[in-house]
Amino acid sequence: MQESTPVVGLIFLLAVAGWVFDVRYIRAGGARATRSQRVFVWIAAGLCLLLTIGMGMAGVAAEAVGNATGAFAAVLFGLYEWRRYLYRRGHPLSRPKAPSENAPA
Repeated sequence: MQESTPVVGLIFLLAVAGWVFDVRYIRAGGARATRSQRVFVWIAAGLCLLLTIGMGMAGVAAEAVGNATGAFAAVLFGLYEWRRYLYRRGHPLSRPKAPSENAPA
């Protein structure tokens, strides 16, 4: 039985945490993913799918293909959330100005 490395699990957990922050960022008025970001994710997902199909056609054991598929999905999700993190850093939310105490009512 082949086991996946703990690094893949760690990447997945960090990606889930990034997803939570991303949802909060968008709800607070932050920028959504751009079209190019979505296109790159779909291209990467397609390449992972082709690689998985190629592994199956090459006669790799089904268990190894399954483990690779899970690892591909976790790493793809992690890379997408890393890119979103960099995007959020580059486009921070504007903070509302606090009302001053001397302002007329």
